[in-house]
Amino acid sequence: MDAGAVYEKDRLSVHSWNGLPRRTRREVRRHAREGRLHPEPRIAEMSIEWAEAAFRKVPRKERVIEFDANFVYMVAYIVFSVIVDFLTGRTVLLSVARRELGEAWSS
Repeated sequence: MDAGAVYEKDRLSVHSWNGLPRRTRREVRRHAREGRLHPEPRIAEMSIEWAEAAFRKVPRKERVIEFDANFVYMVAYIVFSVIVDFLTGRTVLLSVARRELGEAWSS
């Protein structure tokens, strides 16, 4: 059974379970705590389908995030800069800018 069909079956199971009166759902839970099914076969079948839908392990798509090396270096540099700024009071970003600009910065 494909994932779409499983999803639709689960959705219908939950919808039919929620359509039961509160009293009937309470009876089903009471019987389940005692290790029994509901005496009515239709209600028992609905409760089993609901339980399977509610506790089914839904496969999750893996999310792989790939970072460019420049992005990683930039983040590491920012973290380093913040730490240096916090510890020494010197702003590393300005010192790098000064080094890049050379003499034009100091004049």
